[in-house]
Amino acid sequence: MLAETDPLTLLRKLIRERFESWRDAKQQSSDKEYKIFKNSVTVKDHTFCEMSQRQVNVREINYALLNHYACNINTDLISVTIDGGVTAEFFNLRCSGSFELWLKDTVIQKRRFKHNPKHDNKARDSSSYVSDLKCPPDEAQALLNTAIGDSGNRLFNYDEKRNKYIIFMDETQWSM
Repeated sequence: MLAETDPLTLLRKLIRERFESWRDAKQQSSDKEYKIFKNSVTVKDHTFCEMSQRQVNVREINYALLNHYACNINTDLISVTIDGGVTAEFFNLRCSGSFELWLKDTVIQKRRFKHNPKHDNKARDSSSYVSDLKCPPDEAQALLNTAIGDSGNRLFNYDEKRNKYIIFMDETQWSM
């Protein structure tokens, strides 16, 4: 049962299910000229070209480069100019902080933490199976903002202050 609820296992599953290799379905064109930061150097058949072309094709999707020391660009945004005209920008996520900012800025539907007194130790009897909320509601909201989840009704995050995982259940699915 642990393998199904372990947040790291869920993250790996999410990556396998929802991420793709751009090389399998290229959208960039070999006829176009792609320039990073308006430099004079033209780049071809590159991840930056693909990301910028996809960003131009579908503006509603916020693309980001998960940069784990793959390139030495130290800016939060990377811009690529296509054919000297349109410029596409995407996030350069080079540390956990920038990844959290990107998640916070690109979540389509903001999630709101609703404190439930059933998680207060004083509000229930000792025979209950409900876990105590170990952090204040404002910290729970911050954890919810960057929580990840499975395809069910659970979101997970790690509370570094308390060295514990917190699980957020989507209680809107259940009638009250």
